[in-house]
Amino acid sequence: MAARDVTAPAGAQPRLRARRRRYFEDAVRASLVVCAAVSIATTVGIVASLVQPAIEFFREVDFLDFITGTRWAPLFEPADFGVVPLLTGTFSVAV
Repeated sequence: MAARDVTAPAGAQPRLRARRRRYFEDAVRASLVVCAAVSIATTVGIVASLVQPAIEFFREVDFLDFITGTRWAPLFEPADFGVVPLLTGTFSVAV
């Protein structure tokens, strides 16, 4: 077996594209773009739908009490919405 010379002639540009169009790759690329757009639109929709209830909630509950509160009892009178116990529980389960 003789080795073939694979170098291009002087001044020739190497080929970077195939001769024929790859329709399957274009279809896959298009479907991935559609999936990405749907994902972004879904995320934006979720955030937009949560903005109004969050504004209403923080009109009734002080933000500093929410962040630093140590009691989560939304169904009792008076209702307490301290998020520290929820964060502590989440971190302990994660660890």
